[in-house]
Amino acid sequence: MDDVDRLLRYAGQARDWLAFGRQVHGVLDGDIPPHGYVRVEGRPPENLTRLGLEDLPVYHTRKHLLSEHAPREVDADGQVTRSEENLHRHGLSERLLRTVPELLETPALVMNPNPRVLISMLPAVDRYGCPIIAVIDPSAIVYDPRRGSVEANLLKSVYGRLDPQRMVDDNARRGHVIYIDHAKADDLFARTGMACPRSLVRLDGYLSTASLDRRHQEGGSFDLVARLPRGWEAR
Repeated sequence: MDDVDRLLRYAGQARDWLAFGRQVHGVLDGDIPPHGYVRVEGRPPENLTRLGLEDLPVYHTRKHLLSEHAPREVDADGQVTRSEENLHRHGLSERLLRTVPELLETPALVMNPNPRVLISMLPAVDRYGCPIIAVIDPSAIVYDPRRGSVEANLLKSVYGRLDPQRMVDDNARRGHVIYIDHAKADDLFARTGMACPRSLVRLDGYLSTASLDRRHQEGGSFDLVARLPRGWEAR
């Protein structure tokens, strides 16, 4: 990619990020109905296409924006409770949600635990001190009022992970960590009290490409939350 192509890509990204920010504000403020999708950006982050994600636009549901913004329940000590409500409420600020496209460009870690999902650990924490996780379904068909039905990468959920050490350790042990930026990861680990798994200590950059299911289906290739163990976000 030459300098002109990079400038054109950046200009397109900036336009998409500003448009996404306006949509986030509109949904959270009630000016945009809570049904349907918001377009995050016209092309996926370059690092994720290098890992194997198709060069398709990225979408997110308006309903998830509302649940991601809703405050989590906390106990008397200010700790997030492991309640049923907190499975669907993530307490992310509007400011943080608006920066999600930019954060996706520079993840600390990317994991590929199965062919139907990519999980990015972003270089940011929520108000509870938890690292931000972005879950991406690589094989969705969504409806865009301006474009009709389109093949897309669906950003299924964005949330602060309550048990990040367990998630990273499990994926490292199974060889599912496919990218690590050690500078960002080490900073994130320090901020959240995590430790780098031994198997990743001497690794950096792109470790492998993702194994992804290319079958596109309405609303995503499968219901991610339904397939994962009960309470998966709160553990």
